[in-house]
Formats: sequence, structure tokens, C-alpha cells
Amino acid sequence: MVFTALIVAFCLAGTIFSDVPGRDAEQIHPRLAPFSFLLGSWQAEFRGQRLYEEWRLTAPDRMDGRGYIVRADGDTLLTEQVAIVVEKDVVTYIANVAHNEEAVHFAFQASKDDSFVFANPDHDFPQRIIYEKSADAGILNARIEGDAEDGSVRRVDYAFRRIAD
Repeated sequence: MVFTALIVAFCLAGTIFSDVPGRDAEQIHPRLAPFSFLLGSWQAEFRGQRLYEEWRLTAPDRMDGRGYIVRADGDTLLTEQVAIVVEKDVVTYIANVAHNEEAVHFAFQASKDDSFVFANPDHDFPQRIIYEKSADAGILNARIEGDAEDGSVRRVDYAFRRIAD
């Protein structure tokens, strides 16, 4: 009986902690591994508000994230649910935001040094999502951008710093 209880406890612990950053890092899909630096919690200051982005490895081929804002008055607002997934060896960034009826898919386009670009040229804004890992492992630069009707590029930059989970 005690042995059975221990087995059940270990199984439950594995389920409860299955989304801890770095979980089964050795089992992460090779196409997802370059994005593993995103795992954990990040904070940025933007227009007087604190923005947060949190990423967890939820399966060897899937990282799930969420973005939220903590307003100056302490009110918290979930702004997006995101994922980076590998399906049929293709990497896709999926963004679920309140103002879109359906999730928007951005295909992995390119990587250069420590930056990664996801793009969806058919989406209104953004058309590109860019993450850049700084030489300082505690800094993450993120940018959303898209082409405006006048031919200019509209962009919004975020400078995140890693925070304790």
C-alpha cells in the first residue's frame, strides 16, 4: 500500500512540475532547442506599465507562453497566449490575442547570430515577430513589426530582463 502511494505521488509530482523551465531539456526537439533561451520569466517596462512574458516547455516539441501587463494601479491583464511548436519538422509561432477571432500563425523565417524571425505577411500587424538574445543572458530584446500602407515599417521594441520564476 505504501509502495503504491509512493508511485502515485511520484506520478503526480511529474504532472505538476511538467511545465518547469528546462524540464526534460535533453528531450527537447532539435528544431525547438534554439528557442529554449526563452524559457522562464521576463519583465519589461513599457509606457508606464510592467509587461511580463513567461515561457514553459510543455512537451518536447512545444513551448507555451503567456504575456500579461501589470498596470500602475496593480490590475493585471492577460494580453496573449503564445506557443512555439514543431509540427512535421516545421517551427511555428502561434499567437492568441483577444482582438483576433482566431490564433495567428507565424512561420519561422530566419535566424542570425542570436536573433530569430517569425513572419506572417498576410497578417495586418504585426507581420514579423523578432526575438534577440543579448550577450548578457539576462536580457531579451523583442520586436514586433509590419509594413505600413505608406511603405514605412511600423515597429514596437521591448527590452525584457529575466526575473526569478
